[in-house]
Amino acid sequence: MSPVYPIDIHTHRLPVYPGTAIVSLSPLGFHPLSGHWYSVGLHPWDTLHPDSAAEELALIPALLSHPQLLAVGEVGYDTLRGGELSLQQSCFEQQAAWAEEFRKPVVIHAVKAAELLWSSYRRLSPQMPWIIHGFRGKPQAAEQYCRHGLYLSYGHRFNPLAVRSTPLDRLLLESDESEEDIHTLYAEVARLKGETVESLHRIIGENVQKLFFPA
Repeated sequence: MSPVYPIDIHTHRLPVYPGTAIVSLSPLGFHPLSGHWYSVGLHPWDTLHPDSAAEELALIPALLSHPQLLAVGEVGYDTLRGGELSLQQSCFEQQAAWAEEFRKPVVIHAVKAAELLWSSYRRLSPQMPWIIHGFRGKPQAAEQYCRHGLYLSYGHRFNPLAVRSTPLDRLLLESDESEEDIHTLYAEVARLKGETVESLHRIIGENVQKLFFPA
């Protein structure tokens, strides 16, 4: 049987229909259920206690070969919450390096941290795709990310102008922690992009296949 490709690339809830979402878990929380897809990463919020962060971080390499694990994430920077930014940086860059080693895309949490993220991007020169999850920024920021080859994933709270400015081949959708139906989000974004819901599903499906299921 061919795999079911996820239409929701980032959530913290198991989907009703297995395989239709990528479930984001911590390394300690990774206990995969049959038929589901996952990402795993040390969230920047979990860097508050350096010793426990180091212990959990050390679990990640052994998980990245699991066939149901599609991405590293969510990982990144948060200047409002979490541990010291130097520790956030070292944890993020280590995980981004493992993503290169294991050929996984990276799902990124970035809160008021664009300069930190760009600094890591320049330092690491990643070959694997980086995806900014839950993007709520302005169209100028969206255009900059996409121009440098990053992908933007939009949740139920988004800037409509940013959605309009995001090229279709850089666009992804997610539910994150929302209980709203992902299909409602597809309908809203399809309207903004001048697409039918069916065509948007096809386009995002192609993006998902390219990112998470490369030939």
